[in-house]
Amino acid sequence: HTIETGVIVLATGFKPYTPRTGEYGYGDYGEVITLPDLIRHIASNSEKGKGDTLIVNGRKIRTMAMIHCVGSRQIPGLHEADASGNLNEYCSRTCCSTTLHTANMIRDAYPGTRVFDFYRDIRTYGRGQEEIYDKASRNKVLFFRFDAEAPPQVRRNNWSNDDHPLLVTVKDVLTFGEEIEVSVDLVVLSVGMEPRDVSDLVEMMKLSTGPDRFLLEIHPKLRPVELSVAGILLAGTC
Repeated sequence: HTIETGVIVLATGFKPYTPRTGEYGYGDYGEVITLPDLIRHIASNSEKGKGDTLIVNGRKIRTMAMIHCVGSRQIPGLHEADASGNLNEYCSRTCCSTTLHTANMIRDAYPGTRVFDFYRDIRTYGRGQEEIYDKASRNKVLFFRFDAEAPPQVRRNNWSNDDHPLLVTVKDVLTFGEEIEVSVDLVVLSVGMEPRDVSDLVEMMKLSTGPDRFLLEIHPKLRPVELSVAGILLAGTC
C-alpha cells in the first residue's frame, strides 16, 4: 500500500523495567512483585468483590512496602548495568504519581491494608499530580526517605513471633539516618520505563535517539516551514 501523507506519528510506547534477580529480593521472594503486577492483582480483587484487606496470591496483605526508583535514576558506579551495558539514568516521570495513586486506591478500597512508602524523591509531574501526594498523606500512607547510596534492604523475616514474611530495613533520612525495620506481607517495586526496540523504524525513518535510547523530540523552536525544508533535504540525500 502507498499512502500520501504530510505527517507520520510514531507511537512507540515503552516497556516496564524488569528488576534483576535479587534486586530488592525480586525473584528470591515470591512476596516481591512489581507495580504493574500489583495493579493486575487489584483489578482481579475488584472483580471478585472487595473485602477490608487486599488479597494477593491467596495471602491477606495487612502491610505493604512500596519502593520508588527501581530501574530509574540509576547512578554509574552504584547501580549495575544491564546485559547491554545500559543504565537508566533518567527519571521516568510517571512512577511516583502511579505509586501514590495506587496507594490511595488501596487505602480507599482496603482500609485494613497499611501502606509504607520508601522513596528517594517524590516527583509528581503534571497538573494536579501534587494533590495525589497530599491525599496519600491524608490517607495515612507512611513515608520513609532513603539515600541512593543506602537503599532499603529486603530480607526474610525470621522473627518467630511475627507472621509477616518479609522485613524491610532502611536508614530514614527524615529521622536523620535512624535505622527503621518494617515487617510486611508484600514488597512492591515501582519500576521505571524503558524504550522498546524500534531500531527497524529508526533505520527506516532516519531518526535520532538520545542517550536514554528513546527517540529524540522535535526541537520546539523548529518552525513547520523549516521542518518541511529539512524533510525535503533529507529525502533528497537518501
